[in-house]
Amino acid sequence: VINISIIIPVFTGHENLRNLLTAINKQTLLPREIVIVDSCSHTEVKELIDNIHIEIPIHYHRENKRAFPGRARNIGVSIAKHEYIAFLDCRTIPSDNW
Repeated sequence: VINISIIIPVFTGHENLRNLLTAINKQTLLPREIVIVDSCSHTEVKELIDNIHIEIPIHYHRENKRAFPGRARNIGVSIAKHEYIAFLDCRTIPSDNW
């Protein structure tokens, strides 16, 4: 485990998010936390997070109005607790040793 927080802004595509979270959980070195900033999506992001079983703590934050990616990332940084920050898009699947 390394002292890194991964920030993921989400607007739609909760199935993509499931694949991304699974891929992060398979990393050689795991982050300390994942911060998901839901930009007022109409999909079941919170339900997915509550039901996925991964080893990494997930912090969920939902905005009441659309937060475009830049603002959502800034919100995620303000929530993150660790020294290093990495950003991923919910449509990105990192390789196992990313």
